[in-house]
Amino acid sequence: MKILFDAQMFGWQNYGGATRYYSQLLSRLNNDPELRVVFPILFSDNRYIRDCSFAKHWRGAQELRFKGKMRAYRFANEIYDRKKMANTSFDILHPTYYDPYFLDYLKGRPYVVTVLDMIHELFPETLAKGQKRVRRWKEITIPKADVVVAISESTKRDLVKIYGLAPSKIHVIPLATDLSRNSGAGKSSLHLPARYILYVGSRAEGYKNFGALAEAFCHVSEKQRELYLLCVGGGPFSVSENRLFARLGISGKVAQIPANDEELSELYSRACALAYPSRYEGFGIPVLEAFACGCAVAASNSSSLPEVGDDACLYFDAGDTRQIAEKLEALLADENLRNNLVQKGYAQVRKFSWDGMAAKTKETYRTLISRTK
Repeated sequence: MKILFDAQMFGWQNYGGATRYYSQLLSRLNNDPELRVVFPILFSDNRYIRDCSFAKHWRGAQELRFKGKMRAYRFANEIYDRKKMANTSFDILHPTYYDPYFLDYLKGRPYVVTVLDMIHELFPETLAKGQKRVRRWKEITIPKADVVVAISESTKRDLVKIYGLAPSKIHVIPLATDLSRNSGAGKSSLHLPARYILYVGSRAEGYKNFGALAEAFCHVSEKQRELYLLCVGGGPFSVSENRLFARLGISGKVAQIPANDEELSELYSRACALAYPSRYEGFGIPVLEAFACGCAVAASNSSSLPEVGDDACLYFDAGDTRQIAEKLEALLADENLRNNLVQKGYAQVRKFSWDGMAAKTKETYRTLISRTK
């Protein structure tokens, strides 16, 4: 089988859940002797493909910064992808994003699309101007796909409800993590407070519910003066976030930290708990990362999070700030509870693997080929 991927998402993300997923998938499929993977890409600053053999021709220039750089990368990659699609034989196309330009090059061949979340459909008010067109793309590419891969049962339910897809058309293939408690051992020089709650991910989107966590932390920190809230990812705090911290009186207790995987492992391992208040997640990789690093998790009971966390999380209602605070206080006060959740987390994370994800994806391709012959 020859599987052709395009470079779409690698022109949108320098790092993030989507390109981490595709990098893990491409690496494993590329090493499978039964498959031939074609991945045409010219330009990307994506951190996950720097050392990957599957991306043989890409070029990056992270040190260069100019307006429109990512857009220029996407334009050049699309031209290159179009050329490869027109001149390369392949059995299945697996685009890495939803721009439907590739439909002109299928010539009757099937394609698989992976849906990582339904944010564009469920939370359109949170989208940046440039992202609003993505929903229009999804409305074209998802219904026409021969197979839709969903990364959770929650995402599958949303696909059936919103797009009216037949459940049999949707293959649920969960994600995983390769982070571990020892990933950062002896490699990091982070100077961290003795006690802190960790938050991982972007914060700007309303559905991430970070404001509710800040308010809950305010209540908790009134009783635990030595406690901090450390945020990884999402960029520096915005003016509105700093105003919120000042209003809550926690400006000196909240910090934002950029971190690589080794540093992230240490941050999880040393945290009192991961707080994950999101109202919606297609999957929620930080929950698995915390499990793998021996970090107790308090998470919202919404969307895919109970599916991923099972009984290894302490759950709260994302809309109830007081309940978020109460759950965090319970974790901070009860060492036995934390240890119990950590042990359950170790067991839960073993249910997910990138190798298993790749194997299930390969089987999806095989089934599709047999069906279309």
